[in-house]
Amino acid sequence: ANGVSVDALMESGLTKAAARRVAGTRALWLTRRHPDDIARLHAADLVQTCATVTLDVTEARAVWRQCVRAPFAEHDADGRKRAWFAELEGRVRSLAGREADGELEGRDAAHPAYAGFDGGAPFADVTSPDRGAAPTKSGAFEPTPQPKGAAGNFPPFSEAGKSCDDDDD
Repeated sequence: ANGVSVDALMESGLTKAAARRVAGTRALWLTRRHPDDIARLHAADLVQTCATVTLDVTEARAVWRQCVRAPFAEHDADGRKRAWFAELEGRVRSLAGREADGELEGRDAAHPAYAGFDGGAPFADVTSPDRGAAPTKSGAFEPTPQPKGAAGNFPPFSEAGKSCDDDDD
């Protein structure tokens, strides 16, 4: 599984309801992926497992903000990724328009899982993620090498941490 556990999210400060929402809504995982990595996802993963129809306005904006930078045209021979993004963008425009008109209500305004947050989203101060970790090799009985810098200083719902290619030492 590429996600993170509800317990890990709760340890980082989310309520149980918010942690379940983040861990269980795969479209939200895109907010912590590098745009190049998003563009390389299989079209079926975007269309089927990263559906955006249930996102509230804040969630939809966050996913759109990360995906707008993804170079889909370079990795989308059949146009399905761009169609998925166009659908996401249409949802964001629709929700933002209804919000501007004062007509946004219920789950579209704010998912109930975020009740108790004071208008600031959890992890709102997190910067854009680094590139995903490069694949590593290890023997059957050897521990898998971990990305440099991944321990403790990257957001808890990042799938990859920092790239193995980063040399900060």
